[in-house]
Amino acid sequence: FEGEEGGREITFSYLELLGKEASDCLGDGSVKVGELLDGSVCLKGLSEHKVRDAAHMMTLVEKAAALRTTASTARNDASSRSHGVGVVTVAPVAGSGCAVAGSLYVIDLAGSERAADSKNHDKARLDETKAINLSLMALKECIRARTAASRPGAAGTHVPYRRAKLTQVMKDVFDVASPRLCATVVLACVSPTARDAAHSANTLSYAAPLRVAVAAGAPGLQRDPRDPALWK
Repeated sequence: FEGEEGGREITFSYLELLGKEASDCLGDGSVKVGELLDGSVCLKGLSEHKVRDAAHMMTLVEKAAALRTTASTARNDASSRSHGVGVVTVAPVAGSGCAVAGSLYVIDLAGSERAADSKNHDKARLDETKAINLSLMALKECIRARTAASRPGAAGTHVPYRRAKLTQVMKDVFDVASPRLCATVVLACVSPTARDAAHSANTLSYAAPLRVAVAAGAPGLQRDPRDPALWK
């Protein structure tokens, strides 16, 4: 990746979010989620690991996944009890001809739980479930608001992305005034069984509203003619 003509330096980080808490799965200690003076998201305390090749990347991903918090629930023996956030940063090296670093956020959401699925939980597990559902509720509110903000005549629509750490990490997706070019892909995991129909319908209700496009003439975007995303 690095050292070749026009090459890039690639780093990988991974954190998990549970309620207001954020932890580094590839380092020690907690992570503080905030914003810098220029409005960009800051993950203070999150370790960065330089990637040598594809095999090294897979080793880091597997290590982070193994350290992520899981627990047995009524529907899943190894249920994720936190939101996992993988961050791949591609930064230009000297002489590459590109001035802008790019970031890929891969977010694996913890599953929401209905009351019927958590009736056998103890207090600690119920608190986890509450934190997960609150953050997913904040995500749904942000999706609805961002969808509304994309419609004609919706100038000034407020998107409450600071309401949860999860949505604050996703600021570039939800901030209408964000100067960064941003693309979002949603992968929804649903079940073909009849007993999971309600869960599947709920999952699709989260994903469907994200099928919106930002106006092509949106002002203030960072545009680099060397960015392949703009090539025709």
